[in-house]
Amino acid sequence: SAQAFVKLLGGFSVLTEKTSGSKELRADPLSAQINAGNFRIVRGDWNAEFVEEMRQFPRGRHDDQVDALSLAFNRIATYRPLEFCEFRM
Repeated sequence: SAQAFVKLLGGFSVLTEKTSGSKELRADPLSAQINAGNFRIVRGDWNAEFVEEMRQFPRGRHDDQVDALSLAFNRIATYRPLEFCEFRM
């Protein structure tokens, strides 16, 4: 499905990466931070549905928002900038 989105977003810079492990396993680090009180969301009309999906995860009917959020959280939490490289001509 990633390749379909790459084609759909033709002309835009798109980064894809393979995921591993279950959605539940990928959500563990995010869940720990939520349970520790280290998570806030911006107020919006979407809050009730979003929070309900998170509350019911992983047994709820929907889990795509939780999965996307956990992938983003894990990406940010493990981000390491590229090391400085010196180029000489």
